[in-house]
Amino acid sequence: MYHLALSTGTTEFLWWQPGSMRPLGSGLPLLSRTLAELSAVTGLDEHGGAAACTLTPLETNRTKASSFAVSFLMSAVKVSCSDGFEREVFRFTPRCTRTVWCTWWGDDHYPPKNGSVSPSWRIGTPLALQFFPGKPLQAAAVLC
Repeated sequence: MYHLALSTGTTEFLWWQPGSMRPLGSGLPLLSRTLAELSAVTGLDEHGGAAACTLTPLETNRTKASSFAVSFLMSAVKVSCSDGFEREVFRFTPRCTRTVWCTWWGDDHYPPKNGSVSPSWRIGTPLALQFFPGKPLQAAAVLC
């Protein structure tokens, strides 16, 4: 859900459950919590919602997935609201498997909090990534 919203700038999701799927509403509470977190992190809740804000997907070499064999997914969106609020929101998901080793290092806490220095990820060998080198994570929100 996070990657879909951030990579497309989507603000509206439709939910459908097949009639034979029981119990009715199965999965709806989790979907609702996910969308509520997404609204909070993007700032849409506090700044007028989708009617007052524009979501523009950020495309870089890191956010383009050229195949299904990539070692990570990164999605990003820039939020700009009519009241002057702006924020960039990122979602990073490493592909850690039994054969691909992943580790995170950086500040003393995980997930990264606002004000912490951007963490680095090592995915397999020799891929090492640092998305915001030396930058504090204050202007950007990170979905973990």
